[in-house]
Amino acid sequence: MKKILCLVLVCSTLSSFGQLVQGTRSRDENEAVKANVSGILDFKSRLFVGLGSAIFIDFISSPLTFTFREYQDPPLTPGGPNVIRREPAAAQTTYNSFYTMSIEPRYNLLEPTDDIAFAFTSPLGFGFGQSYPTDSDVQGSTGFGNVQLAAMGCLYYGSHATYNSNQDFGINLSAGFEVNKIGVINLDQGNRDLNKAWIMPTTRFGVQFYRGYSPVEINVKYGFGPRQDQVIDGWGYALSSGKVVRRASSLKLSIVYLVN
Repeated sequence: MKKILCLVLVCSTLSSFGQLVQGTRSRDENEAVKANVSGILDFKSRLFVGLGSAIFIDFISSPLTFTFREYQDPPLTPGGPNVIRREPAAAQTTYNSFYTMSIEPRYNLLEPTDDIAFAFTSPLGFGFGQSYPTDSDVQGSTGFGNVQLAAMGCLYYGSHATYNSNQDFGINLSAGFEVNKIGVINLDQGNRDLNKAWIMPTTRFGVQFYRGYSPVEINVKYGFGPRQDQVIDGWGYALSSGKVVRRASSLKLSIVYLVN
């Protein structure tokens, strides 16, 4: 009887020990999984926020669009009303910013090493400048101010690619799309439809370094739309040159200071 009781006790102890070891392994595996998942969700170690500014070097041109000009032709019958004629007219607006301020969040999606990061960035800029017709061959909108929002995937290498980087210098390359709205405050009552927002591809190249103890980025961004042929001017008449090729574009040189 004592032998049977001892055997049952030993079997029970081994079973409990096996469950304990198995439970420990399961917890270890779960912790490893949680660590892998929480890495990309660790905002404190992956989120970078910068404040940017651009002085004068911020130019934007809208796509070529078309509006209508109204003309009054002589009446069809003597003493009758004039005939209203509407002709399509080419339109393009250009904007120059005196000063642009921006907030530029960046989130590292992948960090293969301490000096390399694949990230997503979405700079939001507000400009203080003037919009006007691009040249004498087009209509355009006269206004003030602009808003620009970009969404780009980017590669960072070297300085501040990650919080663990010890490099003093780095480079970055980005590509994506941007939304532009120029002439936010419209000063031309007759052409309210000439300054609508639009989307176009954009690219950016920059460098990172330290200015004293402050991490700094200098970026050059270029946005571009498709090439468009213009054959009529802003009054609906054929161009004397026959054809002009236009496209939407943007060019900005900005300095960004990281604040976190």
